[in-house]
Amino acid sequence: MVAYYLFPVVYNCPFAKEEAKLPKKRNFFPNLEKSWKINVYNFLIMRILYFWSFACRIAVKPIYHMKNLLLFGLLLLAGTFLAAQNCSVISKRNNGNGQPNNCPGVSGTPMAANFTGTPYATQMNGLPKTGDITFAFPGVVTAPPAIRNIWIGTTLSAAVAGPAAVPVVSGSTTSVKYCFYNVNLPPAGAFTLEFVNPQTNELLSFCSYSGSSNATINPPQILTQPQSQTACQGNNATFTITAQAGNGGNLTYQWRKNGVNIAGATSSSLQLNNVMATDAAGYDCLVAETNGAFITSNVATLTVSTCNSNQFMDKCAQLPSATNISGWNCAWTDYNNDGWEDIFFTDKSGATPGMLYRNNGNGTFTNITGAGFSANLAPATGSAWSDINNDGLPDVLIVNDTQLPAMLYQNSGGGNFTPIPNSGIDPNPQYFHGAAWADFDNDGFIDLLLTNYFETRFHQLYRNNGNSTFTRIENSPVCMESNRSGAPVLADFNNDGLVDIFIPNGNNTPNSLFRNTGGMNFENVTAGDLAADAANSVGAAWGDYDNDGWADLFVANASDQQNALYKNTGGAFVKVTNSVVSQDYGHSHGANFTDIDNDADLDLFVTNDQGPNFLYLNDGTGNFTKITDEEIATDIGYNFGQAWADCNRDGFIDLALAFHAGQKDRLYCNKGNGNKWLNIQLRGLVSNFSALGTTIKVKAAGKWQMRQVLPVSGFGSQNSLRQHFGLGSASVADSVEIYWPSGYVQRIANLSANQFITITEEEANLVQGVVFNDTNNNCILNPGEQTVSTVTLRIMPDNKLLATNQNGQYHVRLKNGTYTLETTYNPMWQSNCAVSFTLSGFNQNQVANVPVYAASGNYDLEVATATTAWRRGFKGESIVSYKNLGASTAYNVQITLTYPPEVMLTDASKPFETPQPNTYSWNIDSVKAGHSAFITLIDSVLLSSYVGQNLQVSTQIAASGSDFSPSNNTYSELREVVGAIDPNDILVSPMGTGTGGFIDKEQELTYTIRFQNVGTYPAYRVIIENTLPEQADPATFKVLSSSHDFEYSLTENSLLRVVFDAINLPDSTNNEPESHGFFIYAVSPAKTVSGGTQIKNNASIVFDYEDPVITNTTLNTIKYHTAPKTYELYIYPNPAACTTLLTIDPHYFMYKNYATIKDIAIYDASGAMVKQLFPYNGNNFMLDVTTLNGTFFIIKATDQNNNTYIGKLLKY
Repeated sequence: MVAYYLFPVVYNCPFAKEEAKLPKKRNFFPNLEKSWKINVYNFLIMRILYFWSFACRIAVKPIYHMKNLLLFGLLLLAGTFLAAQNCSVISKRNNGNGQPNNCPGVSGTPMAANFTGTPYATQMNGLPKTGDITFAFPGVVTAPPAIRNIWIGTTLSAAVAGPAAVPVVSGSTTSVKYCFYNVNLPPAGAFTLEFVNPQTNELLSFCSYSGSSNATINPPQILTQPQSQTACQGNNATFTITAQAGNGGNLTYQWRKNGVNIAGATSSSLQLNNVMATDAAGYDCLVAETNGAFITSNVATLTVSTCNSNQFMDKCAQLPSATNISGWNCAWTDYNNDGWEDIFFTDKSGATPGMLYRNNGNGTFTNITGAGFSANLAPATGSAWSDINNDGLPDVLIVNDTQLPAMLYQNSGGGNFTPIPNSGIDPNPQYFHGAAWADFDNDGFIDLLLTNYFETRFHQLYRNNGNSTFTRIENSPVCMESNRSGAPVLADFNNDGLVDIFIPNGNNTPNSLFRNTGGMNFENVTAGDLAADAANSVGAAWGDYDNDGWADLFVANASDQQNALYKNTGGAFVKVTNSVVSQDYGHSHGANFTDIDNDADLDLFVTNDQGPNFLYLNDGTGNFTKITDEEIATDIGYNFGQAWADCNRDGFIDLALAFHAGQKDRLYCNKGNGNKWLNIQLRGLVSNFSALGTTIKVKAAGKWQMRQVLPVSGFGSQNSLRQHFGLGSASVADSVEIYWPSGYVQRIANLSANQFITITEEEANLVQGVVFNDTNNNCILNPGEQTVSTVTLRIMPDNKLLATNQNGQYHVRLKNGTYTLETTYNPMWQSNCAVSFTLSGFNQNQVANVPVYAASGNYDLEVATATTAWRRGFKGESIVSYKNLGASTAYNVQITLTYPPEVMLTDASKPFETPQPNTYSWNIDSVKAGHSAFITLIDSVLLSSYVGQNLQVSTQIAASGSDFSPSNNTYSELREVVGAIDPNDILVSPMGTGTGGFIDKEQELTYTIRFQNVGTYPAYRVIIENTLPEQADPATFKVLSSSHDFEYSLTENSLLRVVFDAINLPDSTNNEPESHGFFIYAVSPAKTVSGGTQIKNNASIVFDYEDPVITNTTLNTIKYHTAPKTYELYIYPNPAACTTLLTIDPHYFMYKNYATIKDIAIYDASGAMVKQLFPYNGNNFMLDVTTLNGTFFIIKATDQNNNTYIGKLLKY
């Protein structure tokens, strides 16, 4: 009402229009805060004018009630007083032309201001600063006014004693930036500022400015909080935080100690070196974006301990390694057989050939690296030590990662090692990250497995020929995998006497577990929790932590992912989620189960390359407690590998740690306690000399413990071959059982505790024979009857499994007793003749041939194909494997390989023909029953392909006559082309049909985000941000591939953030081929999507601190549910006389990866069905035309979705 009745006066008050526009709740008595000196003359003039206005209002609008009149009078009195003040102030600023003067020191009128206020707190001039606002003026700013009051909308936000904002002239002298202190500036909304004269502190109302802001400020998100930890005095402590920007900007970091900024601590990790008691404090990190949004982490507490409480381990030696060594792994070995454990460290930098230290037996070590390794100057990831020729001396394979091949050295005695140049091991450099020895076929000589880290390389498996040479096995599923794999970690997980293989895979790919079926044959285990999990796994450890006689598995995951623990339930695995072991996360690499405190159960130690290590003590029931006050459980440096041995022979297990980044390797000695122990070395006689693959069980005080002599563990380091058992308080080991690889079981009773003992394998009875095709069913091997390979036998009552080799032979060592040999289930080979025998005496040689008969007299051919990654513009390696599982020889065998037009075969280990473009064939005279072989291929992905393209490769095998099971005659798969020339874009596969990209609702979508540095300088970091389509199911997200090492996060809001830190991506000008990168993932539509739903996707790519590059947008549309459709069936050749290939319409593959043929019906010219086939579930089928009578046929094929494919065939 005051404003209403004052309007005539205010309107006639010169220069008052700006004041009339102020918010209704604004303070209308500003001068009462400054001075009570009033110009009486102006006051009287204004009062007369107000009476005149009052009279006019009474005439126009009578007031009928006295109380209204009284109220009006009071308001009028106040209003006249206010008007007098305002008009007085305004009049004093009049420049005589009816316009207001500017604020003092400023020429012109304030122009539009940019509100750049940021709602975060930082320091400026020692005071908390909350934001700033920049004003632009048309003239020169000489003495900018100060700001007193700040209005947010219509609410007074602040009236701060002293200057509320300090003007700072920045940039052009026509603009002024005002810095605010202790003011809660909003990210958006209207605001008003009031200026004061900086000399008189007098409010300059007419200089007030009103504006608004629509700025959107989203604070960053913290993905991983820094963790509290305990560090030993003199060691290091590292705090790490991971965060993502809320507005897509770049992040800055500021670490604080007890709330005070730490100078220079401005990265995502804070490392405190050589911590002291004064470093014990609370540490947090303020994470801010360049737009000002910020968030503060949780406070992590650092506890500094003197570590005098170290109950278990004390540092006892710092080995004199080179200052530039980058030790990834280490290995214990008694290379000179003097009873003292020596140690070898490899150097990943390639600057040194590694370091071999001789244990002098007095707590000191001597470097004897000149023993023959001087030529091995290459990046070495690890080493594997064992006796390859059974001469009693451990030999060594040094695992090199590029530059040089893996190098095999023979121990010549006297501390000398000689290279074996013609060993049969691949002479070319590879990307090996690990190796392990084991007697996979139990023939008495140890075999070799090498794992490749690069996705364009296969793993390599070698059989020991018994003469220090090796034969490569290429038709094994172990050798048909190409992942980012770490070192192999071996165990007999199903207790069948055969060594199985576990390989940890990174890049969030499922890990690999291979079951040994005998005779160097393996099968991939794809069922259960262990096969389902996918993470960035880099290491693993086997150990029977619950003492139930079955080897359990721990998997070490990097990239701040939780580690995993799997309990072996008798050959199958259940994931343990309620243990502290599986709830910790970090950058875990090395891992080992070992009995640190000799209490008769296995404890667990895990190394983390960043942050504190993990030490878990077992309480004897399989429950673990995390220990944090041991030095080895703190952040002691950059540490991958670890290995355990009782190096000082005091009965307690000691620890060697391999450090990189120029840090010294270390040795920690066990302080020991009063518990008893037993340390056993095994020597094979019929088995391999190193006793690899042997299982040893010890019983003491009613408790059984189990170990397996397979020393490579964790990240690829090697523990001692000696098996250490803690016995608790027991003074005697009641029973020791040794299950040798030869099959012999050796038992020893009543071994006294606290001793080192060597046990040599006893000579045992040799049982050998063949499995043969008993064609006359007389259960006797007669001349001319063929042997049968790859048949699995079971020995009862031991329930031991073994398999025949390529020649149908087997052998096994058994103790005295009565045995029965029987075949396991085999659809082709069966047996109705019992084979039994009794062994007595010593070192007998028993022959037991096993007759089988064929369920069918036909051959049974099987074919498969494995390829490495198809990189556009590059060559790759592929393998075609084939075998005859049947009972008869297959003759006139033809293998046909069909590549897409974008891929060309350039070379093969067997000569090939090209009957038509992109089709390659091999003609093989015969494949005997039970025989298997392979063909190695070199293929090239042409530039006509594009990254993300799905290309199909298919293989068929056929022969004269009838195949017992044609379902395995065809193999087909889709392969995706990965990047060589990758612009900044996103691709989707399958693309779908039409402009809408129509796909089936059940179709998984694969997205490839490609980037290229087109700048002029290498990019240190590349960040991809991609919000998954809202129509996708985040639970189905999985990472498929990446061009470089990365870390990623996926928030609850489906925001995917991929960080390639320290990628150092070259620019396209100086190195175009290496300037590219890519990231590939897959996700499926949500089950709730309906027909017609569109699925769009794009990504943002940031190179260092440049502006984001926004990619194109992909589009897919869910198809409406309709009746099955009819497509064309492709038939080639056509006409045909002998065979022709039936193929589903390739256009169908555009919206579904590929369909599989369910059945085929063939009709003659009269419409009568003459043949019906139920082929293998591939998308093509090789039809034998000679079985058809007539010249014209209609062929109808149906896929698993009941779609129909029709074609016409002419026979001539």
